[in-house]
Amino acid sequence: MKKTTMANETSIQSAVFSLDLGRGKHVVRWLLVVLLGIMLSLMYSARTFRGLNKIEAQDMAQLARQIARGQGYTTHVIRPLSVWQLEEKRKCLDAKTSEPVVDKHPDLWNPPLYPWALSGLFRLTPQKAFEMSPSQLEMVMPAERWVILPFNQICLLLCALLAYFWARQLFDKQVAVTVALLLLFSDMLWSYSVSGLPTNFLMLLWMLALFCLFQADRVLTPPAPAEATEQPAAPVRTGRAIALTLAGGVLLGLCFLTRYSMALLAIPLAVYVWRIWSGRKGALWAGLYLAVFLAVIGPWLIHNITVSGNLLGIAQYQWRGGESLQRTLKVKADSFLPWTSMASAALRSGREALFGGFRTMGSDFFVFFFGVGLLYSFRSREGNRLRAAVAAGVAFAILAMAVFGTVPERIEPHINGSNLLVLFLPLMAIFGVAFFYLLLDRIPFRMQLMRGIVIGLFVMMNLLPLVLTFLPPKKGLVQYPPHNARLTQSIANLFSADEVGVSDHPWSMAWTGDRHTVLLPMTVEDYIFINDRVTPRNTKFMLFTPHMTDRPFESDMMLGDYQYWTPITLGTLPKLFPLPAHLRLNKNSPQLLLADRERWLPAQGTNTTTTAPR
Repeated sequence: MKKTTMANETSIQSAVFSLDLGRGKHVVRWLLVVLLGIMLSLMYSARTFRGLNKIEAQDMAQLARQIARGQGYTTHVIRPLSVWQLEEKRKCLDAKTSEPVVDKHPDLWNPPLYPWALSGLFRLTPQKAFEMSPSQLEMVMPAERWVILPFNQICLLLCALLAYFWARQLFDKQVAVTVALLLLFSDMLWSYSVSGLPTNFLMLLWMLALFCLFQADRVLTPPAPAEATEQPAAPVRTGRAIALTLAGGVLLGLCFLTRYSMALLAIPLAVYVWRIWSGRKGALWAGLYLAVFLAVIGPWLIHNITVSGNLLGIAQYQWRGGESLQRTLKVKADSFLPWTSMASAALRSGREALFGGFRTMGSDFFVFFFGVGLLYSFRSREGNRLRAAVAAGVAFAILAMAVFGTVPERIEPHINGSNLLVLFLPLMAIFGVAFFYLLLDRIPFRMQLMRGIVIGLFVMMNLLPLVLTFLPPKKGLVQYPPHNARLTQSIANLFSADEVGVSDHPWSMAWTGDRHTVLLPMTVEDYIFINDRVTPRNTKFMLFTPHMTDRPFESDMMLGDYQYWTPITLGTLPKLFPLPAHLRLNKNSPQLLLADRERWLPAQGTNTTTTAPR
């Protein structure tokens, strides 16, 4: 009995010792970090998440659902420009072969990887997750809250974790902990995590692509000699370094399949590979790296050529025009901007990316320390090479944003899926924080407490935007205008699943309403052509939302891109218009529904969901 008691006491003492000084201490720390991440995720989501209100997020979500259903890479959003592109490739704008254009319309606008990733999760999601809850207080589709939102936030937490281990390899634990803390409390990164955009997913892929090359550099870089006369042994080219270099090319290809503009970043990374393998046929390895990159993206480019005749589908036109070009049905050779105008547009986009892009990153003040720290050379040669690659990547990211263009949305324009500069925040944090501590070590503090106060102020400056987000006032249940998920789904329920509609905001109807929806063409004549010859059973409804009607009346509605539709929104229908029935969803509401007949009459007076929120 005494032996048993002594054995139990020994086990308890061993457990306490392990918890205090051994592995248990590290386990407890990591559990606390995980709990902190979960707590931040729940608090930030409860405070700011109001469903998917970004066009790109809704577009990719409905694509993912189509893939999960086994419909292939097809879309519910039918762009007139896409119809024109298919006509050019397949000559299918006729009554006999037009049905596949709508029912199984291939998406020619978005890169595929993010929708594919979401579709894998959607396959595990019950159908009820894509329907609105009966509760009038629930204004978000469950799939958004329980699938898309956690996926992006997990990507964010993994980015912070990778940055922590990366900073420990480059510098020390103090720098690593500070970097992880700043990224974990970055309001900018959390804003992207609740937007539904693929930015956090792309950031994780981008960091992994660079991390593989950095590890290859560490394998090939010999340790610094202990004495000046000591000559280091020449490093042997190992299989591990080769595997890491090739893995970096694969990951960069995955970045391209998430955002087409990442193609330009292959240039600075190829130079980085050449520097890593300098003296060991560096040019050959850089070429092999690019070959692996092309091998990864090649099948998708071949798919695009097969379907549309272009390498990037209609996405190759996005730098020539925005939403108005997507609404164009009959594109002529002179419809695109001339080269001089496109060059001016690229310069204008470049200026906006250079100044506006960094302003949107300005809530994280370590960016400034990164910029100033470029003038300082660290002892680590591989660290200096990595920092040079990051700086070159920033320059090429600005160039990519200028070439491909950036179209900030009207809602929270600083949260923009085409902003590539935000991808560099974790690496900027590593070098910026390291330079901050380097400057701090040069200051002869008389009291250690003063040093801690300075560090605390630096951390609080970067955490302040997140703190302000949690302060009142709290945002409403929905982001209206322009998008109300419950209202959109109630309108979609008036029509069957095989009926086609038209809207100025088809992404909302495609995702929330699950209906084939044509993007509002430029002119009424183009709509008549689509209605008569492209759609198999004619369009059954047309929905005008605040995306169009809440714009400046003179510049956009009377003289701008929507001038041909303004009389209809004001109540004047052309003769023999295919959709004679109309319903304004509320008195003086900016939402107007046109239909082939008054389908809402049986529910008139009882359906409260047709009232637009104020």
